[in-house]
Formats: sequence, C-alpha cells, structure tokens
Amino acid sequence: MGKKDSTSKKQRIINEIKEVKDSLQSHTEIIRSYSQRIKEITEKDKKNGRGNIQRNNQYVQCLIKYMHNDYNHDLMMELVNVVDNIEQSLNVTDQKSLKLKDCFTKEMIAYQNMTFIYNQKTCNQLKQSNKKNLNELSNWMHMRHVYINYFNYDLFTYRVLSELYKAVSS
Repeated sequence: MGKKDSTSKKQRIINEIKEVKDSLQSHTEIIRSYSQRIKEITEKDKKNGRGNIQRNNQYVQCLIKYMHNDYNHDLMMELVNVVDNIEQSLNVTDQKSLKLKDCFTKEMIAYQNMTFIYNQKTCNQLKQSNKKNLNELSNWMHMRHVYINYFNYDLFTYRVLSELYKAVSS
C-alpha cells in the first residue's frame, strides 16, 4: 500500500470518527431527555397513588427486561454487520474481527433465548387496564431503548474505527 493510499485511508477513518462522535453526543442528549420524562411519569404516578404501585413496578421491570433482551438481540446482529461493513468499505481487516463476530453471534442467541421468559405477553399480564400513564411510560421507555441502541451502535463503530486507525497508522 502506497503512502498516498495510506494517508487517504487515515483521513477517511478520521472523518468517520468525527461523524460518529457527533452522533454519540446527539444520542446522549436524547437519552437524557427521555430518561427525565420517564422519571417524571413514574414520580407523578407515585405522588398521585394511582393503581397498584407494586404491580405497576413489576410491569415496568418486566418491560425493562423484555426491551433489554429484545433490543440487545438486534444490536448484536447489527454489530456483526458493522464489523463487516467497515472492513469492506475501508478494505481493511483486523485480527479481532472474527472473535468479535463470534462473540456477538453467541450473545445474540442468548438474548433471543431470554425473550421467551420476558416478552410482551408476559408483561401485559402485569399491566393494569386503562392505564394511560403506563402506556405513555411504555412508549417513552421504548424510544429510550431505541436511542440507547443507536448510542451503543455508534460507540462500537467508534471503537472499531479507532482500532482500524491504529492498524493503518502502524
């Protein structure tokens, strides 16, 4: 690989790292905002003494576990794709890639298995009927988890790009 080609790859990696850092910052702000809204809803319910608080808490905990497993299953699948896409787009491979992809595949299977225990049907059995706040809470939690996954995806991309930059620079 020529010096000009190496410099070009380095610059492309640097540019991608900058874009990912900006995206991480944006996702962080959104996650904080959603977390604050979730806190406000739960505090409002506690303050107003609406419904069976223990049952509401069980529902929320079930949702958290369900979303964690469901979203992380999808995230692991996406992380395998990230490694493949970065390697292909930059025409660079790293020794850690196979280990990472194998690890993510195993994690993906583990998360999928956990969705049999914590799933939407199980959680809905804990939900009290006509609970507008629980529906709103569920929606905010869902959106927060979506952005947490975006954040994790970008963070992983950042780390892979940083490792590739080191490999190209040496």
